[in-house]
Amino acid sequence: MKNKQLSVIIPAYNTRDTIERCIKSIPEKEYVEIIIIDDGSTDRLYQYLQEKNFLSKNVNYYRQENRGAAYARNVGLQKATGTYVMFLDSDDYLDTQALENVFRDCINNKYDIFYYSFVQVSETGQKIRGRDLSRFSGIKKADLICYTLAWNLPWGQFKIINRRLIDKRTIFDETTERCEELQFTISCLENSSKIGFSSEIVYYYVRRYESLSNSCLYNEESNKRKELINKVILKYGDLYESGVAAFIFASYIQYMKIYTEQIDSPQYMEFSKYWDDIIRPYLKKVNLRYMRKIYNIFLIISRIFGCKWLYKLFIFRKRIVLKDVRI
Repeated sequence: MKNKQLSVIIPAYNTRDTIERCIKSIPEKEYVEIIIIDDGSTDRLYQYLQEKNFLSKNVNYYRQENRGAAYARNVGLQKATGTYVMFLDSDDYLDTQALENVFRDCINNKYDIFYYSFVQVSETGQKIRGRDLSRFSGIKKADLICYTLAWNLPWGQFKIINRRLIDKRTIFDETTERCEELQFTISCLENSSKIGFSSEIVYYYVRRYESLSNSCLYNEESNKRKELINKVILKYGDLYESGVAAFIFASYIQYMKIYTEQIDSPQYMEFSKYWDDIIRPYLKKVNLRYMRKIYNIFLIISRIFGCKWLYKLFIFRKRIVLKDVRI
C-alpha cells in the first residue's frame, strides 16, 4: 500500500454490531487508509468484515491477542503510512463531509495537531451534549497541556496528528488500563509547533456505560485510578504543577461519583481517607482557569466547606438524579 495522507486507526474488540456504521462514516477517498486492529475479538469479526466486503485496498486488518486498547493503538501507529493519523473507536462514527473539510484545513494550514469538535450521543443516536473545541484557539502550548491535564481539553480521539510527532517516547502507555491517551496527547503537544482547532463537528462519541456494580470491581477501579494519579505526579508534577493539581482534583471528583453510585452503602471514612492522603496537599495549587465550570463549583465547595460537604452533595445527587447522568 502506497503512503497515504491520512491513516484512520480503529482498535476493535467484539464490535461487529457497530463497526459497519463506523467504517462507512470514513471518507472513501484514495488519500485515506483504514487500519483495523482486532484486539482478540471472539465474535468472528474478520469473517464479518469479509462478508461485508470491507477489506479493500484501502483497508488493512490486523489481529492480535487481547492486549488492550493502548497496545492496539501502538500497533496501528506502527502500521500507519499516512502523513497524518487519527483514532476512531469501533462503536463511534464520523461526519464524513466534516472530516474531509477539517482535513483539508489541516493540510492547507500545515498544522501539527488539529482538534475538531464532537458530539456525545446515546446508543440510539440521541444527542447528549457537544463540545466546541475551537474555544481553545490561540492558547499557549503549556496552557493547553494544563487544560488537558485538567480533563478540560479532551485527550481522546478528537484530533488529527502529524505522524512525525510520534516516536518511542510518544506512544501509548501500555502499563495502564485507564486514560492511556493522556501521556500520548501531552507528548504530541510537547513535540508540536503549530496547533489548530475547528468548530466543525466531526466525531460522534457513543456513550457507553460500564457497570461497576459490586465492591470487588469498584476496588479494582479505585486502585487503578490511584496508580494513574501517582504516575501523573511523577511524570508531570514538576513541569505542569497547576495542571497536575487540577488533574488530581478532577480525578477525585470522578472517583466520588463512581464510589457513591456503585457502592450500596458508601462510607464517609473511605471518602475522607482518600482525600487526606492524596487530594488535600494539592488543593491550593489548583488553578480554576484550567478546569471546566462544574469542577470549579466542586472546588469552591471543597475549599469553603471541606470534604464532608462534597460527600453529602454526591450522596444527595445519587438519591435524586438518574444514574445515567454523567458529570
